[in-house]
Amino acid sequence: MTPQISKLGKPVVEKEIRFAVVMYGGVSLAIYINGVAQELYKMVRATARGRNDDGSFGDYFIEKPESTETVYRKLGELLRGRFVVDILSGTSAGGINAVFLAKALANNQPMAQLEKMWVEQGDIELLINDKNSVADLDGLPLSRTPTSLLNSQRMYYRLLEAFDGMDRSAPKSRNDASPFVDELDLYVTATDIRGLWLPVPLADTQAHEYRYRTVFRFYHSTMDTKEDWSQDFLQGNNPFLAFAARATSSFPLAFEPIKVEDVGIVLNTGGFIRNYAYTELRKGWERFHKDYNRQDDGIDLHSFGDGGYLDNKPFSYITETLQRRRADIPVDRRLFYIEPAPEHQRQNTVSKEDRPDAVENVAAALVNLPRYETIRDDLLQLKARNDLIERTNNILRQIERTRGGIGKMKVWGARGLDWSTRYLDEIVSEYGAGYAAYHQLRVADTLDEFAVAVARNIGMEEEGRSFNMLRQIFEEWRRKKYSSNSKDKRRTENDLLFRLDLAWRVRRLHFLGHLIDDILLGLGNFRFDAADADLSLEEQEQKEYAEEIVKKSGVTWDIPDEAAKNEYFETLLSIKRQINKAYMELRVRGRKLRARNLAARDVNNIDDDVLKAHVQAIQPLRQIKDQLEEILGDEKRLAGVCEEIEALSLSLSSRPKQDETATGYLCHTMTIVSHMCKEAMSGKSLPGVSKPVLKNIQDCFHFYYDHFEYFDMLTFPITYATPIGESDVVDVYRISPEDATGLFSAKKSNRPKLAGTKLGNFGAFFKKEWRENDILWGRLDGAERIITTLLPDSPKRTELLLKAWLAILKENLDPDNLKRLRDRLGSSWEEFENVEEPSAQQMAKLQQELQTYFERHYQLNLEFSPQTTLNAMGRSISVLGSLLDGLGQKYQAAQTPAFWLTRLGKIFMGVMQVAIPGSLPGLFFQHWIKVAYVFELFLIILGGLLGFNNTVMRFGIFSLLFTLSIDLAVRLVGSYLAGSTRVMGIVRGVAKFIVVLVLLAVIALIYLGLVYLGIAELPGLLSTSGT
Repeated sequence: MTPQISKLGKPVVEKEIRFAVVMYGGVSLAIYINGVAQELYKMVRATARGRNDDGSFGDYFIEKPESTETVYRKLGELLRGRFVVDILSGTSAGGINAVFLAKALANNQPMAQLEKMWVEQGDIELLINDKNSVADLDGLPLSRTPTSLLNSQRMYYRLLEAFDGMDRSAPKSRNDASPFVDELDLYVTATDIRGLWLPVPLADTQAHEYRYRTVFRFYHSTMDTKEDWSQDFLQGNNPFLAFAARATSSFPLAFEPIKVEDVGIVLNTGGFIRNYAYTELRKGWERFHKDYNRQDDGIDLHSFGDGGYLDNKPFSYITETLQRRRADIPVDRRLFYIEPAPEHQRQNTVSKEDRPDAVENVAAALVNLPRYETIRDDLLQLKARNDLIERTNNILRQIERTRGGIGKMKVWGARGLDWSTRYLDEIVSEYGAGYAAYHQLRVADTLDEFAVAVARNIGMEEEGRSFNMLRQIFEEWRRKKYSSNSKDKRRTENDLLFRLDLAWRVRRLHFLGHLIDDILLGLGNFRFDAADADLSLEEQEQKEYAEEIVKKSGVTWDIPDEAAKNEYFETLLSIKRQINKAYMELRVRGRKLRARNLAARDVNNIDDDVLKAHVQAIQPLRQIKDQLEEILGDEKRLAGVCEEIEALSLSLSSRPKQDETATGYLCHTMTIVSHMCKEAMSGKSLPGVSKPVLKNIQDCFHFYYDHFEYFDMLTFPITYATPIGESDVVDVYRISPEDATGLFSAKKSNRPKLAGTKLGNFGAFFKKEWRENDILWGRLDGAERIITTLLPDSPKRTELLLKAWLAILKENLDPDNLKRLRDRLGSSWEEFENVEEPSAQQMAKLQQELQTYFERHYQLNLEFSPQTTLNAMGRSISVLGSLLDGLGQKYQAAQTPAFWLTRLGKIFMGVMQVAIPGSLPGLFFQHWIKVAYVFELFLIILGGLLGFNNTVMRFGIFSLLFTLSIDLAVRLVGSYLAGSTRVMGIVRGVAKFIVVLVLLAVIALIYLGLVYLGIAELPGLLSTSGT
C-alpha cells in the first residue's frame, strides 16, 4: 500500500489509530511492562503531527525519528494513520508505569527517568527497610519500628524524584499543548484498607456500606478553550501522582499502605521542601479524591493499599471512557492489555459423582476464589458494545439503501419555532406511528437530564431515594405544564424539547461527524491507477457506502483524479474539525450547567453573565433538597415547586429579541453552536477550496443536518442509555512474553524469558542484569505485538519487525551478548540494513539466525547472587523481627516469634560478615577459630588426664561441638558466596556438609560410647531422672 501524499508533500493522515492500554500488576515484572511502555511512547512520537492555524495536521513534530521511531513512522505511513494512546488504566506495578507513560504523553517528556529508576533503584539491597535504605537519601527519617519489609518512604521518594527529573529534562508550561494527545484519561486503582462509608441507592429508605475499591483518575485535555484546559500532569501535581503510584503498588508486607500525611513527610526533606508548598498544594489535589472531601470522613483518615487486592485487571474504566471520545478524523480503536506473567489454567476434569469435600470448599471460599479475577465479563461488555455499534451502522446503511429520494423526506425537514408549536397528535400521522414512541423517549430523556442537572446544582446525589423523589416532582411538572394532545390548553411537549433537549443537538453533531468519517473511509479507497478488484471486501463496502451517502442527499460528486480526491478529503477534514469544535463547545457549556453545587457559588465570582443569571434563577430550588417527601405529600407545595421549575426552564431557554444577545443559558449555548455549524459549512475557513467542491459538500451535509430527526428516530431507541460514544469497534490484543515468540519461545526452549518471574515475581530486584534483561524483552515483545497486530498480513511486516528488533538490540543488549550476536550473524546484519528492499529469503534467514542465537547462545546467569541473597536474607529476617516486635505491643502472640527472629537475623548477619572471603572479620574469625579448636582439644585432653567423667572434659567436648557448628555454618556460607553459581561449587558445598555431618556423627558416637562405659554422663538437658 503506497502512502497517500497531500498537497503539502506529506503523507495524508486518513485516520487515528487509538490505543487504550491496561497494565496488570506483577511486582518486579513492572520492569518488563516498562519496556513495553517505552515502545508505546516511541510509537506515538513517531507519527505525532504539528497543528496548522486552522487545526489541520501539519508536518511531523519529530523531525528526525530515532531508534524504533523510524519503524513506527513507516508503519504509520503504510496505514495512512496517526498513532495515539489516549486511555490508560493500571494497577499495582502496572499502575506505576501507566502514570509515567501518561505524564510523558501529556507533557512531551522522556521516559528515561523511570527506566533509570527501575534499573538503578529497583535493587533489594537498597529497598530493605533498615538504616541502609535511607543512607543515600537527604534527610528522610527511618521509622523506629518498621511496618513493612521494604522501605515504603524510599519508594515514594524515588518516584517523586523521577517525576521531577522528567520536568527538569523538558519543562512544561500550562499553556503548552501536547503534540501527542489532545485528550488523555488515566485510571490508577488502589484499595482503601478500611473502606469509605457511602450511601446505598434504595427506593424507600437510606442504607450505607463500605467501598474498598478506589480509583484515582487523572485527566489531560487541550480540546477546549485555554481557560478550560485540564492539565493534571503538571509539576505541581507530581506529589499526588507519586502518591497514586505508591498506593497502587503497596504489595502486602513488602510495602505498607500509604496515607496522605506520608506525602508531607517526604516533601519536608531534601530538595523537595524548596519545590513544593505541601499545605497549599493539598487544596488543588481535592479533585483527585472527590468522594473523600467530606469533613467527617476526609482522605487523611484513610490508608491505601495495592490496587491488585480487588482489581488487578482494570478493564471497566476503558468502556466508560469510550463514551466520551470524539475525533476529527475516522478512528481505528485498539485495546492492549499487558500481562507479563499469564496464568496457566487447565479445564477441570471431574466425574459426575465428584463433589467438593469440606477442605476444598473452605479453601475455595477463603483462598482461591476471592483472589481469582476473570476478564471474560469485561471483554464481553466490550463485545456487546462492538455488536451494538455494528448493528447501528448496519441499520444506517440499510436506511440509505432502502429509503426514498429527497421528495419523500420533505416532511422531516427542520422547522424551528413552527415545529415547537405543534402537538404530537397533529404530526404523528405525517411522521408515522413509530414517531410517537420516539417522541416519548426524547421527553423522558430530557426530563432525566434536566433533573440530574438541578440535583447536581443544589448539591444532591443523582441516585438513590432522594433523587427518585426529585424525578417524580419533575414528572409532575411535565404533566401539569405540557401535553401531547392538541385539545389541551397546556404547552406542547415539542416546545419542551425545542427549548431544553441539548442531548438531541449533541447527537446531531455526532451523526454528522460519523457520516464524514464514513465518506472519508470510502474516499481513501478510491483508486485511479488500479481497478476496484484490488480492494478488499471491506474496502469495497466502504467505498460503495460513501457513494450511497452522497447520492441519497441528491448531490453528485465528480472525482476524476487524485487531486480532486485530495481536495474533497481535506475539505471534509476541515469541516469535521469545525463540527468537533462545536461539539466541544456543547460539551464544555453542558458541563458548566451540570456543575455540582453550582447554586451555592457566589455570583460575584462568576464572569459569565449568562451563567450568572442561571445561578440566580435556580436559587429558589435550593430549599427543596431536604423537603422532597413533604413536598410530594402536599399538593399545594408541589404546585409551587412546579412553578419554580417552570420559571427555571423558561429562564434557561429565554430567547432574545431581534439583534439582542440570548439571555437564557441553553438558548445562548444553542445559538453559539448553531452559528459554529453554519460557519463550518459556509466555506469561510476554506478560501482555497474550489466553489463546485464546496457547494457539493455543503448541499450534501445541509440535507443530513436538516433531516437528522428522521435518522435519530430510527437509531436513538437502539442506542439510548448504551455505552457507544466513539463509533468504532474495539479490537482487543494481549502483550505478554508468551504472545511474542518471533525471537524466542520460553515454552519451546523450556527456560524462562524473564528473570523477574523468579521468587514469586520478585526476582528482578536481586540482579541489575536481570532488570536489564526484562526491559530488553519488554521492548522486543512490545514492538513485535504492535507491528504484528497492525500489519497481520502485510508483506512489509517482517521487514519492520527485523528493523525494530535490531534497533532495540543495539540499544539494550549488553555489550558481551551484542558482540557475540554480531559475530554469529556475520554480514547478515549490515546487509539487511543497507539494502533498500530486502528479499523474503534474506529476511527469513536473518530472523532464523536471531532465533537460533536467543535459543542457544544468549547468555544470562539465572542463579541468584550468593552474597546479595544471603545478605538480603539476613537483613530481611532482622527487619521482620523488628516488625513483629512492634506488632507485639498490640498483639501479644507476636512477641515470642519476634524475639527469635530478631536474634536469628543478628546471628545470620554475623555469620555473613565473617564468611565473606578475604574480609577483615573473616580473617579475624579464621584466626580465633583455630585458637578455639586448640583450647577445646586441650580441655578434652586435660579432662582425660584428670579422669574422664569430669566437668572439664564435658565442657571441652560441648565447646568443640558448638565451635564445629559455627565453623560449619561459616564454611557453608563462604562456599556458597565463593561459587554457588557453578555446579562444582554446589557439589563441593554439599560434600563439605556431608563430611562435617559424618565428623559430628563420629564425635557423637564416641561420646555416647563413653557414656555407655560409665566414663562420661549425658548433659543435664538430655538426661532424665527417676524417683
